[in-house]
Amino acid sequence: MHTTSKWLAWGVIAAGLVTCGGPDVRVDETTVAGHEAEARRERVQARSDKKAATTRQAHANAHELAAVQLAALEDAECRQVDPASRSACPVLLANSIDLLPNGIRIRCRPDQIIPGVHEMRCHLAYAKARGFDAPDLCPYALPGVRADPSPRGEGIDLTADDPASVRILQALQGTDVQQL
Repeated sequence: MHTTSKWLAWGVIAAGLVTCGGPDVRVDETTVAGHEAEARRERVQARSDKKAATTRQAHANAHELAAVQLAALEDAECRQVDPASRSACPVLLANSIDLLPNGIRIRCRPDQIIPGVHEMRCHLAYAKARGFDAPDLCPYALPGVRADPSPRGEGIDLTADDPASVRILQALQGTDVQQL
């Protein structure tokens, strides 16, 4: 990503944190394509409903901003990953999966931790931009999941605050670690 594009992406993300995508639009309520379609629909409605034109235009603008924010998040998290590879699950030489109170720890070689975290964060951003509804997603690509190096360098922690996501993550403990 060019330096100007990188700063623009971070500026869009920062603007979204301040505006939260608009008064009634959440960035994570749909996909990039969904926000773009909703913005187009609102613009058409604004032309036919003169009384609500200002409100509909503002709503369309909020959806456009949300679409840009999702795309910018993916670009920021995936800046070192080829766009054609973003949907692929990272390949790790994992040793085991341990349960954590709020997720799992994938134990792997120390030299795989940082690259694995970057690839997993990219895949999570890719999934988020598509509303976690793409046929090629990894089993851990769930809303609210975070990927971080474990505190003592033992592996990669996949954690979430949502109890449903935590249960799904923890169910991965019994799977073949090579299939994550």
